[in-house]
Amino acid sequence: MARTTLTALALTALHQTALARTTLSTLAKAVLRLVALARTALHQTALDLTALRLTALRLTALRLNALAQTALAALALAGLTRTALTTLALAALHQTARCLAALTRTTLTARATLGLAVLRLTGLPLAP
Repeated sequence: MARTTLTALALTALHQTALARTTLSTLAKAVLRLVALARTALHQTALDLTALRLTALRLTALRLNALAQTALAALALAGLTRTALTTLALAALHQTARCLAALTRTTLTARATLGLAVLRLTGLPLAP
């Protein structure tokens, strides 16, 4: 009888250990899923911020171009000389070039930020 009781207790302990391992495994899987979701959210946020920055710069470039075109049309209507129109056109082109340079810098910065986010998501070590 004592041997049967000890065997039953040992089997119960083994069963409880197996249940505990299963519970820990399930918890570990849930934590890994949460980490994956957090990484995906971080990645999507980085993409959204990059798109917003690029859209804002594109709108600025379009606004500058429209202002330059409006100024040139107004000056042409006012009958300014060809030299004055050329000078104003060059100034408008200069502003457009500056805006495009800012757009390029922001694009490169966004790509670098996205690259860092991808490195963080993949868990690869960053260079010191």
